[in-house]
Amino acid sequence: MTCDKCRAQLILSEERGPVPAAAQEHLGQCHACQEFVQDGERLRKEVRLLAETEQAPRELREKIQAMFEDRAVSRKRQWLVWAGAAAALVLLVLGVYGWYYTRRSPTPDRLAREFITDYQSYLPGKAEIVSNSPRDIEQWFQGRVDFPVRVPALPAAAPVEARVCEIGNRKAALVHYRRESDQALISFFVAIEPPAFDQARKSVRVSTSYEGVNAALWCHRGLVFSLVGAIDEASLNQMAQAVRQQSP
Repeated sequence: MTCDKCRAQLILSEERGPVPAAAQEHLGQCHACQEFVQDGERLRKEVRLLAETEQAPRELREKIQAMFEDRAVSRKRQWLVWAGAAAALVLLVLGVYGWYYTRRSPTPDRLAREFITDYQSYLPGKAEIVSNSPRDIEQWFQGRVDFPVRVPALPAAAPVEARVCEIGNRKAALVHYRRESDQALISFFVAIEPPAFDQARKSVRVSTSYEGVNAALWCHRGLVFSLVGAIDEASLNQMAQAVRQQSP
């Protein structure tokens, strides 16, 4: 089965039921299609995040409401109404999504949520370097990002892998750790501090959570740092404090 056919089956299965066996077999062996699934899930999560803060224009909501209340609409016209409403909503979501990432200045809380979304989209095998050596990981990042990356020591956790990722059209260095007690995954992000943060002229420090995942975010000397993990908030904040104490 080709990638195109597999992806078409995956999309159809969202409405029609289970994924066919042939598509499942292809998916299990194809990293590109696995990333396709992960990217789709990430988009759905990000749209859900936008839905919590963004609302359709009042005029559009009123038009759609009027469509539903018109009981005299024929079956054929009713189908056209549904199709038109669905198309309008899709365009709205895509428009808001694009505007959000290209024009709107990020806030610390939104950026922390974006780090959480990346954490939730973790896919084994996507690491670009596998190593438990902080020195080797730091050297690997040189030339791949436009800022220095220091791999800190985390209490009762060790680095295992790293990669360069994109968070809201910004390059970020990502180091994964595993907690020794339960092998819980901890993500440590480093990126350039957005200009809007610096212009606010105040200390940035945020703690937030989403779907059972906690995040701690802070800024220091022009960089933004974030620790993310599906662990209790107290333990995550303890790790964040340990990282801040190691900052030069």
